Amino acid sequence: MTALKQILAGITLAAVLGGALAFGGAALASDDKDDDYNMQNVETAIDMQQAISIAQQQVPGKVTESELDREDGKLVWEVEILGNDQQEWELYIDAQTGAVLKKEQDD
Repeated sequence: MTALKQILAGITLAAVLGGALAFGGAALASDDKDDDYNMQNVETAIDMQQAISIAQQQVPGKVTESELDREDGKLVWEVEILGNDQQEWELYIDAQTGAVLKKEQDD
């Protein structure tokens, strides 16, 4: 009887651990969607229009995309611009201070 209890306990433990790993993997896979949803509910000192204005002062042109994201633990506005020079630019604007954190030309 004790051998049967040990086998059942082992099977139960394996099932519980397997389920936890399966659900944990699913949670990890959905992190990006959760982050996107959470970004819609975040308050920032610099709004999207202000970030776009700051970016266009650095690179005059047409904004092709902008979104709020997290980079190195900071909230940043990522602003993509097709510059008047016909080059694609991506700028990262600190969502709290408005500082330009990065400005790079896309390939």
